Amino acid sequence: MYVCCSLPQLSDFTMQQYTIIHGEQILRTNIAHLRLAISEQNLELIPDYEQRIEVLKELKFIDENSTVLLKGRVACEVGNCQPYDVVLF
Repeated sequence: MYVCCSLPQLSDFTMQQYTIIHGEQILRTNIAHLRLAISEQNLELIPDYEQRIEVLKELKFIDENSTVLLKGRVACEVGNCQPYDVVLF
């Protein structure tokens, strides 16, 4: 008598393992897509960032090495103060 070769039945435990691994793979794929989207968004923001740096250099808030100067520190502190603190300044 000839017995046909067939795939063995998968146990419940094996199916659970497969389901977990498949879910993890889907999450990894989604994370990779999100990382790509984030990096593309960051590349779009670079020109705006560079323009802001140039404005800060022109106003002498930072030097050519992008080091914050005293004028920049004072502006930062004034920006962080409450309105009544600025009046006392």
